[in-house]
Amino acid sequence: RRSHEALKKSEASLANAQRMAHIGNWDWDIVKNELHWSDEIYNVFGQGRQSFEKTHEAFLKCVHPMDREFVKNSVQEALDTAKPYSIDYRIALPGGDVRIVHEQGEVARDEGGKAVAMSGTVQDITGRKKAEDEVRLLNAELEGRVMRRTEELRNANKELEAFSYSVAHDLRAPLRIIDGFSSALLEDYGDRLDDHGHDYLRRVRDASRRMDLLIDDLLNLSRVVRAPLHREDIDLSALAWGVAAELTKNDPGRKVDFLIAAG
Repeated sequence: RRSHEALKKSEASLANAQRMAHIGNWDWDIVKNELHWSDEIYNVFGQGRQSFEKTHEAFLKCVHPMDREFVKNSVQEALDTAKPYSIDYRIALPGGDVRIVHEQGEVARDEGGKAVAMSGTVQDITGRKKAEDEVRLLNAELEGRVMRRTEELRNANKELEAFSYSVAHDLRAPLRIIDGFSSALLEDYGDRLDDHGHDYLRRVRDASRRMDLLIDDLLNLSRVVRAPLHREDIDLSALAWGVAAELTKNDPGRKVDFLIAAG
């Protein structure tokens, strides 16, 4: 009696574990063609104990028509090779709903090597498959967004490069005129200009040369997306002192103390 009670307790514990995991076990007596399911498989397949015929043919009728041949071939291959199988397929519930299950099975043979039985497990993986499909869909959508954004960025860079070339061409023409006439003034009328006049023309020419360098930098900036990164040291202090010196020349009347850290 104690052994019987322990067995009942063990069976109840197993049934509860199967219910929580949506997994059940089955046994198929191939010789008698009798199929035995655990309670959870009945729940997964939506079948009642009384209505189910408990034969392999009755099981196949529960399989989705589009997956039925695949399941039959998988079982037959296991019978022929004596190798276990592990497959996913769809089942059609009596109400018309479809579930996805994962099944594993293996063959038992007699002393003569004849297949006499099969046993295995079935697990409802509909929720897991749905989650995997959603993740796949999200990944595909994300990849599509990345591709679209990449294409938009590529087009924007092309437009920026075209714009930079256009601006550079349009700006260089007046700069050449400014620099040319400034040079002509110094050559032809330099002896008539005082020191202030010479300084003004020098500043004009320096400014035009700086503008020419800025145009080159604009062109380089437009091409930076296609160039490899190049790392180098920059003396920011020297740049700051250069700005300070330029500001002092442009507005000598202002008295300003510059505090710029060295190095």
